[in-house]
Amino acid sequence: MKKKLLFGLTPIILAAPFSAISCKQKPELSKPKDDSNFENYLTAFNKLELKDLNLYNDKNILNKDIKNLEAYSPTDFYKKYLYNQDLDIMLKLVTIAKESQYYSLIGNDPTSDFSKKYEVVIYGRNSLDNLTIPLELALMPKNSTYKYKNQDFKYYFYYARKYINISGFKDEAIKIAKAEKQKRTNTIISIAVPSAALLALILYISIKIRINKKKRY
Repeated sequence: MKKKLLFGLTPIILAAPFSAISCKQKPELSKPKDDSNFENYLTAFNKLELKDLNLYNDKNILNKDIKNLEAYSPTDFYKKYLYNQDLDIMLKLVTIAKESQYYSLIGNDPTSDFSKKYEVVIYGRNSLDNLTIPLELALMPKNSTYKYKNQDFKYYFYYARKYINISGFKDEAIKIAKAEKQKRTNTIISIAVPSAALLALILYISIKIRINKKKRY
């Protein structure tokens, strides 16, 4: 049986098993006041980049295809590796690489204060722009749960979250060029339409004034 993931985010974006519910309690937590090291942990979390993740590790099943992204569309890659994935597998699939400098900042020892109190959860979301797959990272309290309708949901509360995009998929350059062209077209239209409307209004007023003058004489 798949475990449920409850996270306070927009439910229209699909995540590996994702349960959206209406909650009264906000998922974002205030910074813990009793931990003088938390700011250091938060700084280390905010500095995380794609290179800090284990995607390029030879033992990761993503390794082969992550180096050949041009063979996939973002949606195809997401469906193959991330969609409807068992939560436990998903959270082990993408992690912070052991060689990342992140651990030199927070400590990699299982008995460290960080490991006792916090954890970083990473999972993929489907593409919204058809160019990238966003990986969502959340700094969470360790082993916290949210009880709703007599069910315990993991991975709900968080202190901070951020996104790291995987890019370089099939036809990326073509899609970017097309998007830029559409953007320029929209800009021209947004300028041209009001200008045309203004000219039409001025012309209408001018004609109206002439007609009124003729009527007077």
